[in-house]
Amino acid sequence: MSRHRPGRLACFLLALWVAGSRVTQAAIAFVQDDVGHNSATTSLAVAFTSNVTAGNAIVLLLKTVSTVTISSIVDTLGHTYVLAQENDAQSMRTGLYRVVNISGGANTVTITVSASSSVTAVVLEYSGMATSGELDQSNFNSGASATSGNHGSITTTVGDGIIISVMGFGGNPGTITGTSGWTARQVANVRQYPQDKITSATETTSGAITWATAQTWNGVIANFAAAGGAPAAPKRLMLLGVGDRARP
Repeated sequence: MSRHRPGRLACFLLALWVAGSRVTQAAIAFVQDDVGHNSATTSLAVAFTSNVTAGNAIVLLLKTVSTVTISSIVDTLGHTYVLAQENDAQSMRTGLYRVVNISGGANTVTITVSASSSVTAVVLEYSGMATSGELDQSNFNSGASATSGNHGSITTTVGDGIIISVMGFGGNPGTITGTSGWTARQVANVRQYPQDKITSATETTSGAITWATAQTWNGVIANFAAAGGAPAAPKRLMLLGVGDRARP
């Protein structure tokens, strides 16, 4: 006849904590940039010095005059460039374009405009940018003759990402002082100033800069999200077990 022996009953409670897994967001990183300028042309080609890497992003910062339109933007690898923000005030046309999840290889970007004019273009390659839904906020601003200005205020809604701006000038502004904490990129000539800031938290900014000699000015700004998802919530797993074993 079997009977339970309580002293030998295996009764236990096991709690197992599984730390919440965090989806790691890869920070955006600058890879390379190149620049081109022609004071009177209908077509400007800018080649990257090194091969671009598959999966990265390319940003194009373009400045010409407001009386011309952008006929086409093409590159060797067949990408389609998407406009993030444009500003055609103060007789200038300034634009910020991007393409994400690019193909890899040697690459030259060619901009064609509707009539002969001054064209300046900076091409930048970044790693770690989101491959969809990358554009968060954008804005633009312009002003008459002054020695300071900004690109229009944005309040970002993504923390991990990058803010990029470019300012065009109607003449030679002399020495330019960029936004504190930002990095100046390729400056083709004294009439354009590109800069960026890699971010890890949301912020409100207009990328304000100053310069030495009063000029008309025209700027655009946009921010882009890094690849990856939002942090996942911690997970708790409870395992309950009670062992009742009948023994003779």
